[in-house]
Amino acid sequence: MGSRKDAVVQTKQGVPEYDEIAVPDLDEETKTIYGFTPSSAGGTGLHTFYQWKDWNHLVCMRQIEIYQANQSETVRMSVRDRVAGELAEIYHEDFPSGSGGWLDAQMVWHDLDYHGEPGGLYDLFQQQPIDDTHDAFLVSTGGRLGTLLVTAELAMENKNEFGTRDITFSVWDPAEMEQPIQTFSEEFMMGVAPEFHHAADANFDGFQDFGYLYCAGNQPNYWHWWLWDEEQGQFEYYAPLTEVSQPVFDAERQVVTGWARNSAASGVHTIYRWLNGELTLLRRIEKHYPTDDNTQLATVEDLIDGQMVVVYRKEWDLTTIKEGTPLVDWNWYDLDYHGEAR
Repeated sequence: MGSRKDAVVQTKQGVPEYDEIAVPDLDEETKTIYGFTPSSAGGTGLHTFYQWKDWNHLVCMRQIEIYQANQSETVRMSVRDRVAGELAEIYHEDFPSGSGGWLDAQMVWHDLDYHGEPGGLYDLFQQQPIDDTHDAFLVSTGGRLGTLLVTAELAMENKNEFGTRDITFSVWDPAEMEQPIQTFSEEFMMGVAPEFHHAADANFDGFQDFGYLYCAGNQPNYWHWWLWDEEQGQFEYYAPLTEVSQPVFDAERQVVTGWARNSAASGVHTIYRWLNGELTLLRRIEKHYPTDDNTQLATVEDLIDGQMVVVYRKEWDLTTIKEGTPLVDWNWYDLDYHGEAR
């Protein structure tokens, strides 16, 4: 990466992304912050490459992960690049575990201007039209087909007076581009834009899925989601996720959370889990509109015997509450918490 020197960026203290970089090194020439977390003495581990965007936003531009594949005699080098706003695997290569071949092979990828040889996955993505009626992005399924290319085309005509239009998605296997392996359409209010797609393991099954924004207000925003079915080798539409505003998928806690704001002082937090393959609402936390000029109401509902039941209710006098005091105890955002013992 050229000349490096140790860098502790004093002006960037408190930036969570910076804190995640293992032993950060600064390359002044490329303005790149590099980190490496080893997993063994053989050079396996995770290489990360960050750059500042818009002066105050630290973004991971590339990951090179080198790991023992499936407890076999193979070491895999996986390269994930930021493509269309998200990290996606654009290249992988396998090596015999005793060869050490990954030590040299990874070095070409330390140059962030290098994205693989012509005809590779990144090159294929670059060929796709992205404009007011077209979008394209990559989904690293993690399955036998690996990373797939998804293209989106917005219909030219509105379906109704609300401006609803269809978007047709085509799913392509980069190894066989003669025709898509899957095509499907849904209704959208928002059109297409690079920031409207999102890839994530929405149901925590180890395979990456994707969503596309279809409706948004001042804060609440709703998405169509398609879940990857590894057995069928295709994406399956999952309608219940359209009910979750601004969904966040927390694999560590195995929860899906939503947030829909009604006003500056009110809104609804929802917490879901996947139970028997279905997304299930387990807790609903609502901060209600003030019931009068000086009173705020907060309630918590839990799923009990198949029904949502109020398990906490509190009113606050807004003339006496201290600024910054939460209307609902933060413990309620943990599904293992069920109130103080009486």
